[in-house]
Amino acid sequence: MHGFAAYRMFPLWSKCLRVAVADVVESASYRALSGVMPFCCVRTEELIPTVRKAIGEDTALLVDGNSCYTPKRAIEVGKILEDSGGGHFEEPCPHWELEWTQEATAALGIDVAGGEQDNDLTQWWRMIAMDVVDIVQPDICYVGGLTRALEVAKMASEAGKPCKLQPSYAFCPDQGVHSR
Repeated sequence: MHGFAAYRMFPLWSKCLRVAVADVVESASYRALSGVMPFCCVRTEELIPTVRKAIGEDTALLVDGNSCYTPKRAIEVGKILEDSGGGHFEEPCPHWELEWTQEATAALGIDVAGGEQDNDLTQWWRMIAMDVVDIVQPDICYVGGLTRALEVAKMASEAGKPCKLQPSYAFCPDQGVHSR
């Protein structure tokens, strides 16, 4: 799989966190860890550095905000992720609040990814034109199929933005492949 990073996704608040992190650390097939941060997680300030320590510096740490944060809180969590050597922060603010995500993206020194829930090509055009995210992530099922995902990828490419397909859980509920 040259040029691709395989990763495993799981909720960071899950009771299986220690098992999942140990699985990632012990498995040479995973080079990135992506977790969803819950809105109600009061342990975020401790959790991100703890996961970073558990997985080591050689594994990318990718966090999904799951459309949960205000711009202020997204920036706070993003700074924690930055300080912990995080890879990218996915969908930190509600996906329909483009200006909120744009504010968080502008304030952070790490890449912000998003778009997995968007299906309207006009909304994609706005998101890319407004520089809302650093990494464009269409979901093949949400956006309406491979042809439309490729249209989004073309828009992203023309704007100089990377496009990483969001794993569609209809096809792969546990794992995905992101291009580097």
